[in-house]
Amino acid sequence: MEHLILAEVKTKFAAWRKKKQDRKPIPEQLWDSAVSLVRRYSIYKISKALDLCYYTTL
Repeated sequence: MEHLILAEVKTKFAAWRKKKQDRKPIPEQLWDSAVSLVRRYSIYKISKALDLCYYTTL
């Protein structure tokens, strides 16, 4: 997977949230993008930026 920066993944999450209609789970591709950030950022910083629950991302 390409090296993504936090701002790029944040944009992807915002676009998905804007389009979604129900309380559907986060698509696997978005989760993969978020997980790829762990090499560069803390889980706390990622969860805060992506508006994810910190404790469910551990």
